[in-house]
Amino acid sequence: MDEALLKYGPRTTLYLIRHAQQDYPRAGSSAADIVDPPLSGVGERQLEHLAKRFVEVPLDAVYASPLSRALRTGQAAGSHLGLKPALDRDLREFDIFYQLPGDVPPEVSLGEEVLEAARTQMVRDLRWDAYPASETSAQFRGRVNAAIDRIVAAHENQSIAVACHGGAINALLASRLGITEDMFFRAAHTSVTTVYISGDRMVIHGLNDYTHLRDEPELRTA
Repeated sequence: MDEALLKYGPRTTLYLIRHAQQDYPRAGSSAADIVDPPLSGVGERQLEHLAKRFVEVPLDAVYASPLSRALRTGQAAGSHLGLKPALDRDLREFDIFYQLPGDVPPEVSLGEEVLEAARTQMVRDLRWDAYPASETSAQFRGRVNAAIDRIVAAHENQSIAVACHGGAINALLASRLGITEDMFFRAAHTSVTTVYISGDRMVIHGLNDYTHLRDEPELRTA
């Protein structure tokens, strides 16, 4: 860990927030419904606690993925300051099945055996490249890192909340830490990962922190 950056040096502080819990698509859902589901009732309650957590955090800006669950999360994080999230499309989650027809279930477009084989490979290798008709791991990491680089460049030495997705947070950290697996940890819903950035140096100050949900264990979901 870079103690000089952690304690003394000027730095940009990023609060990387995974979105609140979504309604999980049912079997037979279309590809479009899988990509952008609404928040669940649990997710709505998680946002209440997240908003309270950020009441005393002096943010300079809020950014969010345009997917509704992340946008709503960014709105909650910045609500105490009246900050509206700036949308960055490159913060969206891994573009799974984007090459398939949006109104057809993936199991119909690909076939049950192909889909199940992809899921099994993902569990084994923890690499997004397991999924056909989707973006590649390299493409995903590249666009997430590009988005973060733009945000940091625009807000040097400021504090920024970035509401996005578990896959996107993993993509950023894995690429910066030299980790091969795309999903090397499971971020909890509304968890906050805090990083300090100065030049080409990055320090992880807190990973997957969801202490704002400690009083309601039923809201701690991954």
